[in-house]
Amino acid sequence: MFYILSSSEYSAFLVLSDIKPNNISQAKFNVELSKGDLSQGKNELAKIGLVKKKVISQVGKVLAQAILRPQKVISVVSSNSLDMATTHYCFNGSFWIRLLPDFNHNIISIESPILNQDIGKKINEDFFVGIEVEEVEEINLKLSLKELLIFEMMQLEVIDRIKKKEAPLTKEESQLYSHEFINKKNLLTLAASSISLGAEEGYEISKVLWDLKDSQQHLATLVSKEVFDSTRPVYAPRTKFSLSEKAQKWLSADTIIDKITMQKLPEGDILNFTITKAGMLEVIQEKNSIIFKSMPKSYLD
Repeated sequence: MFYILSSSEYSAFLVLSDIKPNNISQAKFNVELSKGDLSQGKNELAKIGLVKKKVISQVGKVLAQAILRPQKVISVVSSNSLDMATTHYCFNGSFWIRLLPDFNHNIISIESPILNQDIGKKINEDFFVGIEVEEVEEINLKLSLKELLIFEMMQLEVIDRIKKKEAPLTKEESQLYSHEFINKKNLLTLAASSISLGAEEGYEISKVLWDLKDSQQHLATLVSKEVFDSTRPVYAPRTKFSLSEKAQKWLSADTIIDKITMQKLPEGDILNFTITKAGMLEVIQEKNSIIFKSMPKSYLD
């Protein structure tokens, strides 16, 4: 069953339930509705069976209980969503409901019931079905924060050169000396973008960015991990670096189809997935490193 409510109707519905939210509820609503909005909300909710005789119905109570006092919540957001709205799946002990806000149209849709044994299939259908990926070798790669930042600087430089050329780079053009991508311009770009992660995390990343005295050591490690290729052309005084085939398939920004983040409550587990043309990566963040681990293609079936 699907219920589509305006934001004021949704607020009226939850206010009428008189249920106090628990600490994992993801409900966001206006608790201070005017008498007029509350009255109008009752009338509209009565039309779809969530209110009877001006009070919340039994069906309404069950749905409101799942929304306001869920036992479990799985929240999922896709970077491909037009408004980056988060979908919430809420478990009331017997079944799940799906809450999907549409900020562009100021509405909230509620889907119920979803059986407990079907919740994995439902999330898969909502976010992963229809993704076309290639069959390529698996990847299980762990990068330190500095290694990841050096990789990102290489990407920034390559993208900048492609934009200036307005065409793909040749093999020779994509081979760079370390100072051509580990430089103040790219450092400042990454430092500025890190602020969007929040003041504290942005500050910590910025500190790492400005402490790259051991960059040559990290470059050697990136080559050993097959993220970078290295070469010493006869005309070149020093080693040049380029993105490896593995990095271009799995990590390069232009291969990314979608990024999906999933949070499970009350556990607090956060799962990050990157969908690329090569397949699906689980991205695991540890204290000072990032792990990129490919998921089997059957996961998307």
